[in-house]
Amino acid sequence: MTALVRTRPTGWTIALACSAALIIGATAIYAAYPDPIDGIRRVIRVTAHTSLTFFLLAFTASSLQRLWPGPATQFLRRHRREFGVTFAVSHIIHAIAIIALIRSDQALFWQLSSIGNIIAGGSAYVVILLMLATSFPGPARWIGPRVWSVLHLYGAWFIWISFMVTNGKRIATGPGFAIAVGLLVLAASLKIAAKIQARRGATPY
Repeated sequence: MTALVRTRPTGWTIALACSAALIIGATAIYAAYPDPIDGIRRVIRVTAHTSLTFFLLAFTASSLQRLWPGPATQFLRRHRREFGVTFAVSHIIHAIAIIALIRSDQALFWQLSSIGNIIAGGSAYVVILLMLATSFPGPARWIGPRVWSVLHLYGAWFIWISFMVTNGKRIATGPGFAIAVGLLVLAASLKIAAKIQARRGATPY
């Protein structure tokens, strides 16, 4: 009997491929700039966008599948954990670039940031790392399903708030931040709509 060959990529294959692309892309961006500071700042900006993209995919996956069931939304729902892990990888690269900027030019860093930003950002990273660790079976079993559910539910909303604050306070500096805020509002609206539909027991069309 001829063995069947799996042609559809597995979830972890997707996560590994996306993470590898992020690492290679960040390295290439940094290397493309003669001035290391410019390269670091560009990596920070790009990974901010990729982090938001993968976060939104993970954040809205189950809601999209409930509201509009179909192959595409089922794919998103099935690989929600992998998109979440990729978001964490992107944001870790983002943090590494920020640390590199601090080490390279502290004066510039403090022009662009503040103690408040560090506290808020640091709190978000604690949540992200906890959610990342418990995305794997061992730690998830260790904390139990109830704690896991609370962590991932409220942790996701905490990260959503962090993105809203980060982008909202910069709306006046460029249209990209307004777009980011709009996408975040849309994502929250989808979550709320899906929750209402689930409570009503309505069948989506």
